[in-house]
Parts: sequence; structure tokens; C-alpha cells
Amino acid sequence: MPEKKKSKLSSVSTILITAVSAGFLAFSVVLFVLIYRYLSSGLESYFQGDLDEYSEVVVEEVKAQRKGLVNAQSKLADSFESMFENSGSFSVSYMNTEIDLTKRNLGIQELAVVDVNGRQVSSKNYGDASNDSDIVQKALKGDAAEKIVKEGQNVVVVRAVPFKIGGKIAGVVFGKETLTSQEFAEKMKKYTMCDFTIFDGEKRAYTTLAGMRGSVIADINPIRTAESGKKYEGKAVINGVRYVVCYFPLKAEDGKFLTTLWLGKPLNVIDHVSSAIFKPLIAVMIVIVVLFFAVLVSVIIFKVIKPLKRVGAAVNNLASGDADLAQRIEVHGNDEFAEISTGINTFIEMLHKIVSELNLAQKELTAIGIDLGTNSQESASATAEIMANIAGVRKQSESQSEAVSNTTTILGRSAENVNNLENLVEAQAAGITESSAAIEQMLGNISSVTSSVRKMADSFKELGITVSDGKTKLANVDGKVNEIAEQSKMLIQANTIIAQIASETNLLAMNAAIEAAHAGKAGEGFSVVANEIRKLAETSSAQSKNINTELKEISSSIKDVVSLSKDSQVAFGQIVTHLDSTDVIIREIDNAMSEQENASRQIFSALSDMRNQSIEVNEMSHQVKDNIVAVTKDMDTVSQISSIILGSMDEMTAGAQQISTATQGVSDLAASTKENIDVMDSKLKLFRV
Repeated sequence: MPEKKKSKLSSVSTILITAVSAGFLAFSVVLFVLIYRYLSSGLESYFQGDLDEYSEVVVEEVKAQRKGLVNAQSKLADSFESMFENSGSFSVSYMNTEIDLTKRNLGIQELAVVDVNGRQVSSKNYGDASNDSDIVQKALKGDAAEKIVKEGQNVVVVRAVPFKIGGKIAGVVFGKETLTSQEFAEKMKKYTMCDFTIFDGEKRAYTTLAGMRGSVIADINPIRTAESGKKYEGKAVINGVRYVVCYFPLKAEDGKFLTTLWLGKPLNVIDHVSSAIFKPLIAVMIVIVVLFFAVLVSVIIFKVIKPLKRVGAAVNNLASGDADLAQRIEVHGNDEFAEISTGINTFIEMLHKIVSELNLAQKELTAIGIDLGTNSQESASATAEIMANIAGVRKQSESQSEAVSNTTTILGRSAENVNNLENLVEAQAAGITESSAAIEQMLGNISSVTSSVRKMADSFKELGITVSDGKTKLANVDGKVNEIAEQSKMLIQANTIIAQIASETNLLAMNAAIEAAHAGKAGEGFSVVANEIRKLAETSSAQSKNINTELKEISSSIKDVVSLSKDSQVAFGQIVTHLDSTDVIIREIDNAMSEQENASRQIFSALSDMRNQSIEVNEMSHQVKDNIVAVTKDMDTVSQISSIILGSMDEMTAGAQQISTATQGVSDLAASTKENIDVMDSKLKLFRV
């Protein structure tokens, strides 16, 4: 048989170092990714915080521009009051000079002076207050007035401050300053180092984004957020560049929304900072990982791989076909491998002791195996002689058992015949009993039927009498109906006479009315009576017609009743005829049932005699059956004794066979033991002790 080709073994050291390398690589990649992401996220949060702070700076700068206007107006008011105290009058040229200097020094857009009559006294080249007369009028009342409004796409602050001469208001210093402009956007970009935009609704009015001035924002949600008075912070892509952004509202002093301002920081700055921090960090991390990996691999080689190889060499020595049990593993250190090496050395020591003891036991087993083979052959010869003697005794027991079995069979057949006879007698007695019960029940039914027939005959007699009375009463009813028919005819005739009388009365009343009309006033009373009589005659005629109609319907109904009465008389006659025929039939049934009752009583008497005879036969068959059962029990006892003897012979035979089998088995075991002893001897020789 060709030798099976061994598969290539996997190196534990290679697997372990590969797993550690893959783990460190995965750890490094995940660590670098997390560091980069958290660094970028941290920088974004940092710049977002800067934008939030810068938005406050922008708002403060807007307020500073307003304060510049306030300071300029306060300076001019003080200058004008001082001039009036010194000269006692206003000088327009002086005013214009002061306004010009203030505008140039403080950078105010418009400044003007208005007298108490609301007329501008300064040159309009420095400012025009005519378009904001409402603010001027408020200031002339003694208090400074101000408003911040949206003019076009600009946010403008307009302010008027009164100045006094001798405790009285002498005029107003008017000022106007635009808070939003492209210059302001550029200025905010320098301050914050962020791009800045001033919106006009959804359009970028002023912006530091190149080429974006006048453009419309793509996503209006931030604008809507700012219009509601809240800040919007997040990220956005503008003109292909990613920004961290902050949209915030510019409000007036009363909180009214004016416009939306925007600050943005390009994310490429964040990427640049992240790269500047991340690249040195990567180099440091790579050096640390390489050093740590080298140390770990060294530890694995010296603390894991080499001890494993020593243990493997010891195990291979035990697994080889020529094991040297005197060889031991060198134990170094106090770690798990040292504990395993100690355990293997202990196992080799124990195995060395066992093999030595087995060598001694093997020599003793060789002698025992020889003696066991000799004794098993002698036992087999003695067992064969015992089995021959048991076979002879078994033949004699079988002959005796066969005779007993034949006798038992004959008795069994007799018992079966007696049982069959007994069953037949019992069946006959049961049949006679059932027949007697049926005939007895039939006698009862015949008596019940005879009684019912007699009662029916009596009922038919009473029914005949009742029908005869009904026929007589129906004839009387027919006579009465005929009389009513004749009377209805007389009523019709009387109603006809009444109708004629009513017609004649109506005619007489008409004639009387005509005569009364001829008589004039003397006949008016008679005319009234004639009209009443005519009305009565008409009513009587109408009632006569109704009565005539009703009488005709009654006469028709009476004719129908007469016809039905005649039909009823004919039906009653037929009923009387059928009742007479039925009475004859019932009498014949009564006679037949009497004869049937007499015959049934005779049959019942004969069945009673047969039942008594069946009882006597059944008792005799019971006695025969009991005798057969007694004999059968005796034969069963004999049969059981024979069976016991045969069973004992079988058990003896089986025991002898078991002894023979066991003897043969012992012989086989002796041979097998000798073979195993030889095998054990050959195997023990493989170990060198």
C-alpha cells in the first residue's frame, strides 16, 4: 500500500506574527482615521466658535460706527455753543468749516445744521436734512432723535441732536451715516480674517467673495432663520468652495430686523491645519508602532515559539515508534510553558514506571496463558459426556408428554361438544323466552286494539246521532234563509213604493212653489214650506236609492247562503252514509281481534312448556361439562409435570451447551490471551527504560 502523502504543516509562529501584524495594521489605520476625523471636527468646531465671536465683533463695529456719528454731533454742538458765547451770533462760514473738518477727521457721511425754524443754515455740500424733517422736528422739541432704516440695499442711521444757547434751543445738528458698504465688508474681512457678506434680502449686496456680489443665495433657509432673529451656523458650499458659515441678523435699537450678515471660513484652511498637524503625527505613530511590533515579535519568538518547539520535540519523541522514556524537557522560567514542560516530564516519568511494571506483568501472563489452554481442553471433554446423558433422559420424557397431550386433546374436544350443546340449549331457551315475551306483548296489544275499536264504534254512533241532528238543524236553517229571501223581496218592493212617493212629493212641492210664486207676498210662507218639502222629498229619494242598492246586495248574499245550505245538506247526507259503512267495518274488526286473542293464548301456553323442558336439558349439560372440566384439570396437572421435566431437561441441555460454549470460549480466550501477550511484549519493547 503506497505511503500517504503528508500535508504541509502550518507554522504557529507565522500565523501568530501574521495575526499580530494584521491587528497592528488595522489598529493603526483606525487610529489614524479617528485622529484625522476628530482633529477635523475639532477644528471645525473651533472655527465655528470663532465665527460666533466674530459675529459679535461685527455687531459691535456697526454700533461703533453709530457712536462715531454721536461723537461728531456732540463735538459740533459744543463748538457751536462756544462760538455763540464768544461772538454772540452764528457764522455760517464757521459752521461749514467745522462740519468739513469733522467729516474729514471722523469720516462721517453727512452733517448739517438746522435752525429753530427748521431751515438748514449750513451748506448742503456737507449734508442735506430736508428729506428727514421728521427727525429734525423731534430734535427741536428738546431731545435727540434717531432712526436706523433700510434705504435701498443699505442700512442707514439718521440722527438729530439739539444744541442750546442761553438755556434755549438754538438749532439742531443733523447727521447721517451708512452702516453697510463694500468698504465695511472689506474692513470686517481684515478684522476677522473671514469672508464677509451683507445681504439685501436674498441677494449679496456687498461681499468679499470674488465674483459673488449681486448674486442670489441658493438656500434661503439661513436667511429665513436670520430674519426670525436667530443665528444659523453650519457648513455650506459657495462657488465650489466648502465653508464653515454663520448667518446672523443686524437689528435696530428697538430689536427690528434690518438685514442679514454672513461670516465664512474656508474649510481648506482646516484641511491645511489638519495636514500640518497630522503628517508629523503619522511619522511619530509609525515609529512607535514599528518599535512596539519589533518588541512584541521578539517576545513571541523567545517566550512562545522556542518553548513550543521544546514541547513539540518531547511529544514527537513519545509519538515515535522508538520512544526514549529516559529523555526529559528542559524547564526554564516560571511561566505557562514551564508549567506545561513540568507536566509533560511528570507524564513521561509516570509512563516510564507503568511500562516497567507492564514488562514484569507480561512475563507472568505468559505462564498463565499456557496453563489456561491446557485446562480448557480438559473441561471441553467432560462437558461432551454430560450432554450425551441428558439427551437420553430427554427422549423418555418426550414420549410421556406426548401420551398426556393426546388424552388432553380428546377431553378438550368433548368439552367443546358439551359447550356447543349448552350454547344451543341456551339459545333455544332464549328464543322461547323472547317468543313468549313477544306473544305476551302481542296479547296486550290485541286487548288494547279491541278496546280502542269498541271505543271507536261508540264514538261513531255518537257522531251519527250528532250528524243527524246537524242535518235536521241545517234543514231548519235553510227554511229560515228562504223566509229571509222572501222578506228581502218585500223590502225591495216597499223601497220602490217609497221612491215613487218621494218622486211624487217632489213634483207636488215644485207645483206648490210655482203657485206660491204666482200668489206673491201672500204665498211666501207657503213657498218656504214647499221648498222644505221638496228638499225632504229629494233626501228621501236619495236614501231610497241607497237602501235599494243595499237590499239588492243583501238579496244576492241570501241567494248564496241558500245555495251553500243546499250543498251542506247534500254533504251531511253523504257523511251519514259513510258513517253507517264504517260502523259495519269496525264491528268486523272487533270480531277478528277476539279470534286472534284466543289463538295467541294457546301459542303462549305451548311455549311455556317448551321453556321448562329446555331448562332441564341445560341443567344436565352443565353436569356433564363439570365432569369433563374435572378430568381435564387432572390431565393438565400431569401435562404440567411432564412439561416441568422437559423444561428441566432443556435447562440442563442449555446449561451443558453453555458450559461447552464457555469452555470453548475459555480456550479461545487462552489463545487470544497468548496473542495479546505477544503483541504487548512487542509494544513494550518499543519503549527504552
